[in-house]
Amino acid sequence: MKTLNNWSLKSRVTWSFMIVVFCVSVVISFLYFFTQRRMFEENLVRTDENDIVYLMGNVDKQFILCEKLSDWIYVNRRVETALIRDYSEDMGRFDRDIPAIQRTIIDQLNSSSIGKYVVFLYIRGDNGITLKSSNPDADWVGDLESYDWHSIGIAANGKVVWPGIFKNPAVYQTSGYIIPVTRPVIFADTREKIGWYTLAFNPALISDVFEDYHMDENRSIILFDENYRIVFHQDQNMTGGALDEELIQKVSHSPEGSSFVTLGGRHYSITLRKSGYSGMTMLLLHSLRDLDRQANFVLIILVIIFLLTVIMFFILTSYLSNRLTKPLGAILDRLREVSTGVFAQDDSITGDDEMGQIGRGVNEMAGRIGALMEELIRREHEKSQLEYRVLLNQINPHFIYNVLNSIKMMADIQKIEGISSMASSLGTLLKEISKGTAEQIPIGRELELLDKYLYIQRIRRNGLLVVQYDIESEDLQNCLIPRFTLQPLAENAVSHGLDRVDRVGNITVSIRSEGDDVIIVLEDNGAGIPEEKIKTLLSGGQDQGKDISHVGLINVDKRIKLFFGCGGLSLESREGEYTRVYVRFPKKEM
Repeated sequence: MKTLNNWSLKSRVTWSFMIVVFCVSVVISFLYFFTQRRMFEENLVRTDENDIVYLMGNVDKQFILCEKLSDWIYVNRRVETALIRDYSEDMGRFDRDIPAIQRTIIDQLNSSSIGKYVVFLYIRGDNGITLKSSNPDADWVGDLESYDWHSIGIAANGKVVWPGIFKNPAVYQTSGYIIPVTRPVIFADTREKIGWYTLAFNPALISDVFEDYHMDENRSIILFDENYRIVFHQDQNMTGGALDEELIQKVSHSPEGSSFVTLGGRHYSITLRKSGYSGMTMLLLHSLRDLDRQANFVLIILVIIFLLTVIMFFILTSYLSNRLTKPLGAILDRLREVSTGVFAQDDSITGDDEMGQIGRGVNEMAGRIGALMEELIRREHEKSQLEYRVLLNQINPHFIYNVLNSIKMMADIQKIEGISSMASSLGTLLKEISKGTAEQIPIGRELELLDKYLYIQRIRRNGLLVVQYDIESEDLQNCLIPRFTLQPLAENAVSHGLDRVDRVGNITVSIRSEGDDVIIVLEDNGAGIPEEKIKTLLSGGQDQGKDISHVGLINVDKRIKLFFGCGGLSLESREGEYTRVYVRFPKKEM
């Protein structure tokens, strides 16, 4: 079974691009779809809320005009007078007062802007006097006090209460439903109830508000009272009926404002606004059918765009993968040839684009590898020759060492101590040389070899050489140092410093630790070194000599860096006074 790790680069690039494009396209499409739908919904809700605020304001204005008409009756002194007089003994006054008051009431209703909406006005005094409007309904009403809405109005103590919409209680009706207002009549002087009146309005009072308002087929406006009875509906046959039970459930659990619901399997936006004045609630029911249609159209467009994008990206990805994988295949073949040792240049993989630049780099790498291989072979050949010469040169120190041992034995027999000691010191140095110079020894052993060399120099200089050692801690003598590090420095101090002055030579060797490093300072009081020459000594500018005893400063510096990877030499000198050589290397104990 072919796993992902075994896929070709072309397959990986193609499918990677496809997955990325698919995911990005799907995310962008869904985000755009839901953003557009949300925008449609917000615009719809904003429009519905503005409309319902405007319409409810107009409805409240109608109710306020009704209240003003009711107030005229509530504070009318002539009506009060008729309801507090006893006409049982003076029927002549009754005939004078009552018809006049009736005409005044009728004139007021006719002059009012909302008088045309009055179904009937019925005034009843506690003295038994009844006043009515001229409407036919008023002559055929029964006992109004038996109705619940009548009791609600009386209990409000003069405040206008809109109990909702109810069936017309008249026997002969000009309107099947009324919106009644019932208030007690209060005698202004004593503030006592002297009767009551009912002012009944035709529901056309509300429907005429919506007469000039354009309502499309997807929107319905319903005004209902606190008992969910419909005060206004676009379908006049619904006026006075109750809201659908499913709609009541949605409305009762929805806050004032806009929300989205499902009714009868369809999606709607409902916007509610309750009047703080009348207590009635207006419902704007907006079908989301067009919104769903628009959203589905957007979704179809997005699907088409998505498919076109996928196709275009598939073509582009295939093209790019071919542009990448074919040159890469040629470069891989070239790398396989390089791995087999073929370092010749291949111009077929070069070009001006990025892949061509990579091919050019592969050719350059192959050329450099070939050159390095040739250099490595040459150095291995030189190393073999050098090892042969080193083995050959080790014969001379052994031979001289054996001869010096013979001289020492003869000097001991003849009791010539100076020659014996000098031959012994020189023999020790030659014996160390014969062991090779690639090893590390303790500083203590290095100091012993240095002392042997300086003993010979003291004999050569007739004792005019003083050597001092300043060692910070005996533990430092256990630290490792490359063999014959200090002897070449002492040789330079004697040959190039002390031999050029006519005074007793002083050589001081100081050893101290500094953090994780060991510092060895070898100081002489010789001729010193000119300042301009110090800068060239460790850079290879000075002639280091040809004989085996003169290794040179630069060789010592390189050996320390070779053994430890850091450290080395530094110089400080004053011409005619002194020279100090600082040797720094990491602590490394046996």
